[in-house]
Amino acid sequence: MSGRDSPFYIGAADALEHQVASSWREAERQLYPMALADEDQYRQMVTLVRQTADRLGRHMNLQELVAAFQDDPFFAERVAVASGIDVDELYLAMVTGAGFALRRRELQGARPYGSGGYPRRPPRPIR
Repeated sequence: MSGRDSPFYIGAADALEHQVASSWREAERQLYPMALADEDQYRQMVTLVRQTADRLGRHMNLQELVAAFQDDPFFAERVAVASGIDVDELYLAMVTGAGFALRRRELQGARPYGSGGYPRRPPRPIR
């Protein structure tokens, strides 16, 4: 058995999904230590990550999340503007990645960081 018939075959779409999801995890890994230097900034980042994930709630699988990310890699910027949260441009890509990573974990049934997870709030419409 070889090629596409192999149970270990990874197609281009699967490879792209894996690569994009890995970039989200990396963005999340970098974001929180950077924001820890300032308590207010950290609070804003966590709030914005949660709101970003909430606004991604209509995407019900990894393929939809990847497509949404490709359509708008700075999705969190629109969420920040709609929420009135002022965020340094430096953080927007990382916040977007962290929000997508959080939504992906939710789809997988995993709990976000911490035993209690993030509080859920209904998303506000993006203008």
